[in-house]
Formats: sequence, C-alpha cells, structure tokens
Amino acid sequence: MTTNELALSSDLSTLIAEINAYKRVDGEAIFEIGKRLKSVRDAKLDGKDADEPRLAQQREDAGGYG
Repeated sequence: MTTNELALSSDLSTLIAEINAYKRVDGEAIFEIGKRLKSVRDAKLDGKDADEPRLAQQREDAGGYG
C-alpha cells in the first residue's frame, strides 16, 4: 500500500458512510462547476463588472459558447 492509499474498512456501516460522504462532496463539486460555467455563459462583452468583459472576451477567443 502506498502513502496515498487508505485502508478500506471492513465494516459495512462505515463503508456506507464513506460512500455517502464522497457522494455529497461530488455533488457539491458538480454544483460549483455549474456555477462557473453559468458565469462564463452569461458574461457580456459590455458588462458592468470589471471582470465580466474580460471573461466574455476569453470565451469568444476560445470559440464562443454553444
């Protein structure tokens, strides 16, 4: 076993708790990714926020959205 590997529990209730914890973390990560994608999609070239036009320009330079 390497230093990056954790020993798996042999207790079913512990395994279920660990799986549910990972599912929650994954769900939160997917939600955060979605928020960031939405901010890129909604960015306007003439936006009022200082970062919005820059983000919109980067999106367009990368091929646009959709």
